[in-house]
Amino acid sequence: MDYIAKETFYNGVLFRSKNEAKWAYFFDLIRIKYVYEPVTFTGWNQKVYKPDFYLPEYEKYAEIKSSAEGI
Repeated sequence: MDYIAKETFYNGVLFRSKNEAKWAYFFDLIRIKYVYEPVTFTGWNQKVYKPDFYLPEYEKYAEIKSSAEGI
């Protein structure tokens, strides 16, 4: 069975998945600033990659993955 992400609005932003929206809520709760899907990279194989979050205070990107277990 394939996991299908459910788009979710949070704080005026449409997130591609409920799990990403939950992480945005968590970042807000602990006061970590973030930017949602700020950039798109093209890899050496021409595959397009868009990280979920950029955390400017840490100068790091965060990618959210979900386990389909228990769904």
